[in-house]
Parts: sequence; C-alpha cells; structure tokens
Amino acid sequence: METPIRGFSTINRVPLADIPVNTPPRFAGHTSSFIGHEKHISVSRSKDVSLGNKSMERTGSSVELENMGIFGFGSDGIGECKEENGLSNTQSIKIGSMPSEFSKYMLSLNDRQREAACCEISKPLMIAAGPGSGKTSTMVGRVLMLLHEGISPSNILAMTFTTAAASEMRERIGKVAGKAVAKELTISTFHSFSLQLCRSYAEKIERTSDFLIYGHAQQRRAVIEAVRIFENGKSNKKIDSRILGEEANGITSPQYFKDMSKRWQKFVTQAKASGKTTAECFKMGDEMGATILGNYNDILKSCNALDYHDLISCSVKLLTDYPEVFRECQESWKAIVIDEFQDTSAMQYSLLKMLSSHNHITIVGDDDQSIFSFNGADNSGFDSFRKDFPNYKEVRLNKNYRSTRYIVEAASSVIQNNIKRCRLKNVDTDNSCGSKVIIKECHSEDAQCSFIIDKIFESATIDSTAKCSYGNIAILYRRQVSGKVFQTAFRERKIPFNVHGVAFYRKKVVRAIIAMLRTTLPGCDDGSYRRVFKALLPSEKEEKKRVIEHIDKISTVRKCSFISAACDIFSAKVSGTFKRSQLTQGRKVLITLEMISKLVNREQSISAVITSVANMVPQKYLLEQRAVVDVDAGKYLNEDNDIRSVLQFLLDDVSEFLSTRCVPPEREKDLAEEKGCHSALKAFVDLITERETENFRSRREDNKNSVTLTTIHQVVFYFRHCLLILGS
Repeated sequence: METPIRGFSTINRVPLADIPVNTPPRFAGHTSSFIGHEKHISVSRSKDVSLGNKSMERTGSSVELENMGIFGFGSDGIGECKEENGLSNTQSIKIGSMPSEFSKYMLSLNDRQREAACCEISKPLMIAAGPGSGKTSTMVGRVLMLLHEGISPSNILAMTFTTAAASEMRERIGKVAGKAVAKELTISTFHSFSLQLCRSYAEKIERTSDFLIYGHAQQRRAVIEAVRIFENGKSNKKIDSRILGEEANGITSPQYFKDMSKRWQKFVTQAKASGKTTAECFKMGDEMGATILGNYNDILKSCNALDYHDLISCSVKLLTDYPEVFRECQESWKAIVIDEFQDTSAMQYSLLKMLSSHNHITIVGDDDQSIFSFNGADNSGFDSFRKDFPNYKEVRLNKNYRSTRYIVEAASSVIQNNIKRCRLKNVDTDNSCGSKVIIKECHSEDAQCSFIIDKIFESATIDSTAKCSYGNIAILYRRQVSGKVFQTAFRERKIPFNVHGVAFYRKKVVRAIIAMLRTTLPGCDDGSYRRVFKALLPSEKEEKKRVIEHIDKISTVRKCSFISAACDIFSAKVSGTFKRSQLTQGRKVLITLEMISKLVNREQSISAVITSVANMVPQKYLLEQRAVVDVDAGKYLNEDNDIRSVLQFLLDDVSEFLSTRCVPPEREKDLAEEKGCHSALKAFVDLITERETENFRSRREDNKNSVTLTTIHQVVFYFRHCLLILGS
C-alpha cells in the first residue's frame, strides 16, 4: 500500500476544534480529590487552555531559559530569538512548510511542547515531561515532525507500556495525518515488540516459534524446582546451614522450597531485569545465586518457555550476536519514540540503545514518576542516556494542566526529598488552589472501608448543591483483590458502583471457566461451546478462528448444534481440511468436556468442581493472555490472570451464594438424594449470569451516577469531584 510521505496529499481534513491541545477537552473543568488510607488530595482541572501559550517568551537570559525548561546542546537550540507569535525563526520555517493540518496542530501546542516537537530529528531528544504537562500531545507532534522530515510511517517505531496509550497516540495521529498513515506506524509495547522479534528468530534463541511465556505463577513453580535441584545437587558439599536458613533435616520439605522460592523469585527477576548472567554471579562470589539462576534458565529452556524478562534479554541477544538481525532492525526502524522512559529496566535500555544507533531517538518520561522498581525498572536510564548520547537535547515540560495548586505543592514537597532526582525541575500550575490534602490513617480494612463510605455520604450531602454525584467519585487501590470488600459493602449500603476496566466476570479467563461449567447444564447454547474451544485449543489465535469457523459452517449446513458438528468432525465422520494434529487437539477438548460432565455428576461440592475446572484451563492460554493482553492493556500487577486470584474471587462468590441460598422444604429431600451438584451449580451459574447481565445492561446509565472502583495502575481517566485512594 502506497502512502504519501512528504506531501501528504491525501490527508483527511480535521477541524481545529477536533485536534487535542494542552488539556484534553473531556477533562476541562474537572475537579478531583483523593481520600484514603494514606492520602486525601484535591485535584482540579483548568478550563480549556488557549492555543499557543505565549506566557513564556524567550529573551536569551540564562535564568529565563532555565525557567522555560529548555536545555540545548549544540548550535541550533537555545540562543534563537522568538517572533511576536511565540515561534523561533527555525520553528516558523518548519511549521510554515508543513501541511495545513500539521501546522495547525503544532500551533495548538504551547511553547515548550512545540520546542520539543520541532527539534532536529538528527539529534537524540529527551523530553522530561512532568505530570499533566501534555506529553502525549507533544509525542504526537514529534511523530508529525518525523513524518514531515520524510521518514516513512512504516519506519517509525513508538514503544510504550500500555495498549491504551498506544491506541490513543495512533488515534490522535490519525486525526491529523490520516488513518492510513497512522495504521502504518508501529506503535507497540516493549513486550509485544520483543515477543514478535523472538518468535521471528526463535531458532536462534533455542526455542520453537510457539514457545510459552511464563507468568508469575509459572515462574514461581520454576524457581521452586530450581531450588530443589540445587539442594539435591549439594548433598555432597558442605554449606553452612545458616546460609540456607533451615536445619539440615528440614530442607527437603515442600514448604521449605515454597518459602525459599519467594526470596529467589525476586532474585531471579532483578537479575534478569538488570541483565545479570550466571557467570557474573559466580564472578561476584554468589555461587548459590548463580546455580539457582542457571537451573531456572535450564528449566525454562526444557519447557520451551520464556518469561517476561527473557523476551527483552533474548531480543538484546539477537541484536548483539546476529548481525543480520541487527541490520534488518536498523533498516526497519529509522526513528524511535519511547514513552514512560522512567519505567524501563537496564535490559530494556540496552535494547533501545541498540535499536537507536542511528541517533534518531526521542525519549519521554519523568524520573519522579518511576514506580516499578520492584519489577526491575531503573530510572538511572536518564543518566545513561545523557552519557551514551552526548549530543542530545533536553526539553522540560513543567507546567501542570491537570491538578490544583494544592496538589502540585503537596506532591512536590514529598518528591523533593528524593536525593536522586534532578534538582532543576520545578512543577508549576496556573490552576486554582482547590481543596487541601487530608491524611487519614486507618488500622484495619473494615475501618478503612467504613471511613470511606462515610466520606462518600458526607460529600454527597454537603455538595448536593454543586451537583456532586457518585459518578464523580472513584476508589483506587493497589491490588484488584482489595476491591472485593468495597463491592460487598456498597451492595449492603445500596451505593451504586462500577468496576473500571474489564469487570471480573467479563474477563476472558473467567468467562472460559463459566462456559466450561455451563456445558454440563441442560440447554447449553453454542456460544459457550465456542468459548470453550477457543480456550482449550492449544493452537494460535488465527488457527483457532479457522477451526471454530469450520465447525460453525458444518453446523449450519447440517442444521445441528455446534457441539454435534464438532463431535462429528473430530471423530472423522465429516471429511475436511484439518490436519491430524488439529483433529487430535479437537478430540482432547471433547474428552475434557466429558471429564467435566462426569465430575459434576460425581462431586457434590461446587467449590471442588470450580477449582478442578479452573485448573483445566491450559497454561498456555493464560500465559499468552498475560503476554499480549495483560501487559499491553496496562495491568502492571501480574495478578489478573493468575489462577489463584481468579479462584479466590470465584470461591468467595460461591461462599456468599451458599450462605444466602434458600431451598424450599419440598426440594430438600430431592437435593439430598441427588448425585453430584447439578442443581447447586445451575443455581450458581444462573445467579451470576443474571446478576452480571443486569449489571452490564445498567452500567452505561448507572455509571453516570455510581462510584468507580479500580486499581491505581488502571486509572486513565479523571473525576469531577472526589477521587479516593487507598494505601493498602
């Protein structure tokens, strides 16, 4: 597909009002506050910012230059004078030669954002973007500049940490440059990019192209096995028991290995994120760590698997050890833009450094916002960037358009205590003061929940004249499981709420488990069987789609149910184009469904049935979802598809269902004589289905006046009145 690059003659014309400016229009006039276990903070959003903020004129004095946050290295940056319209001579020339849509967008940026977007593309660029400073708008402007300078959209690589951010960037670029151009851009997450690279050259990293990706739970099991192998291998060696933390007669117990794995999983994660090898561990004198790390790597290799950090390290290995791979990447990616740079690990930085040997790299981030050190993030990458790209240019976006002055001052007073941060950063805002920060410490989860409910009622009562509603309130927590207590309490107190993101029973894994349970019940529809096949077939996504479509085709032609057609196809009663391996996989799915049916007929505990069915979901299905959905969707905490977390939610609902279930007296005798748990399981599934269907139907309308529950990492939107944060 040919795409105009320099002239962009086929660009879709977009009204200026539709182009994003400093503050997204949907946030205009919003005010938020944070109340909770640790903090109560008030935030407000200013009204729409006028185009082309002219308040920061450049006069050439060093003080004013520093206040503008522009630090240039070279002859083409700092000393230029601005014209009356706020543009430097160079910017006027560049913007004047752009297509009208591009120039309109550039003029919609403020001075600092425009300075960053219009920097020479031949120089490495660092954009230090403070919170709420319009970094996405600036990144879009930077991509438009790359396109204007003649770089093909297919040669531009933008990497971030969430698909939400990637989708927003692509959408904004599409509004200005046209959807065809935006579609050609490669906007990906680190892990998705590395996953595709590793699959393309799987044989070079001693894997097959369908290798597994180990998530948190699988890593833990691999670490347990690595520790066990280490303990068995040292039977003839003398190692002080104090190093092991256990007496010799207790080191072979399963609990010992499980306890040890907690420590060593953290060690393995940190080692891989920093690129530490077994040889380096030996050199540092850590023989035990080197051995366990080596055992762990051997286990993953034998299982044809990689973990998240392996995706990055193997990508670095491919670029380092195989010149042909490096050349191909260099030819493919002529310019690179990196979002959330502060959350990159040492290995991710090594990957970026190799990909950007042409110096056409733009990094955007803020070391004050680095919060993922537990997962290997290292914000010293900023210092490494300055050292490795000495001719770089740095532009700082310091004006906050999102928060009230109290919020900015409170956050700055805390952050300034970090002795490792850059001292030249001073976040400022033109917004109003807003409400003061309130800190409330609670001593139990119940007390915390009660306090927040009281605050919700108080806010709704006091601010009734200000049109306060539940829809302006959100509760943030660190882990999704923490939201369970609020869901229960809100139901009891009749407080409307919604769970932001994907509701639990609409998650793919949970829907697969419910579908597997539903196949044992009378009247199961074809949709449930389709979902089961999609979950249980071990093949790739496109192959699964072809198999399911073929079954649908046969069922339509023969006017039979989906499962009847599947039984005939995989028992070879119907000729087709399936390979022998596909027929074998299909028969295994049918056998699994038969096993579940027998289990329901035999087992009287629905908790036991649900536990068994959940464990039947193939690990690859879970792991692939974690690799290309969880990480891309911004779920930084590796818990959403962890089967233990899913089971905990399901079993909690089972307990609640059983405790409130009323059985008519005339049915008690029948149920006592019933084999299996058909009746209880059907009642539970029907209850969940009815409840979630009603929730889904009313969600669109009710969300306008319901409290939002979500994790801190998932929140990508803002609330007008009150935002409650939990420190638990």
